[in-house]
Amino acid sequence: MRGKHTAMSHAFSDLMVANLLRMRRLSLDLKNEHDRVMKLAVTDDVSGFNNTRYLHRYLDRFFDAETPAMDTGDFEGSVALQAEHTGTFAPDVLVGSSFGGAVALALLQRELYAGPTVLLAPAHAHFGVEARLPGQRRVIIVHGLRDDVVSIDDSRRLAATGAPGYVDFVEVDDEHRLATLLEGDTLATLVRRALLVQR
Repeated sequence: MRGKHTAMSHAFSDLMVANLLRMRRLSLDLKNEHDRVMKLAVTDDVSGFNNTRYLHRYLDRFFDAETPAMDTGDFEGSVALQAEHTGTFAPDVLVGSSFGGAVALALLQRELYAGPTVLLAPAHAHFGVEARLPGQRRVIIVHGLRDDVVSIDDSRRLAATGAPGYVDFVEVDDEHRLATLLEGDTLATLVRRALLVQR
């Protein structure tokens, strides 16, 4: 009996060491991405209004961010615009907020873009976009628990369709605008994390 407990203790210790090494490797990988200048394509539902480009202004402080203005009354036109832009700009990460999140998801599903993606309270259900993530696509989804514009359950269902190890779902105590992410470097850190795949 004693030998059995000893074996279990060793196995538990080995697991802890393995997890610590994995965390250290992720930390080093994240630092390496932090030191690299990244290009971001931002699909923001308010990008056409200069007085409310808060998401672009924030991200442009940390990255080389481009935010083509979209007509939120023309979903298919916005998808076509962003497909052309990501094809020429070749971003390291695509960030989509609300309407822009629905556009970004459509790009992924139609294989018009296949890179790392951050979806902020994506409004896909409002625009008839299927709640489906393509296989082995690195995606981080962030949604506020107090969002009264887009249901957090839409994001929960979407996250559940992703490939294990490729999708992170982050719930935050915030509203639809996700203003708390813009405090300090919280959102910038999440964007950099999108380049890392769990191993």
